[in-house]
Amino acid sequence: WSSDVCSSDLFPDWYLKDYQVEVYNSSDELLRQEFTQNNSYIYTLEKNLEDAKKQGDSVYRTLKFKVYARGRQNQLSDQAAIL
Repeated sequence: WSSDVCSSDLFPDWYLKDYQVEVYNSSDELLRQEFTQNNSYIYTLEKNLEDAKKQGDSVYRTLKFKVYARGRQNQLSDQAAIL
């Protein structure tokens, strides 16, 4: 525990480890998978350009995000929140 860490920066649940965020293009190809303990996730233009370049594209305008809660033993929630 560090005194410079705000209580709002701590993950709020003892049973959850983090969130698994998956980013898909319009063809349902998985572009990126990241893990975060924050309640928000920012998919930047830089990430978009990097992911598009890997697929030989220029930029993605249509994306789908799936977010799973991941438990302390790495178990995933049964259903993803799809955005």
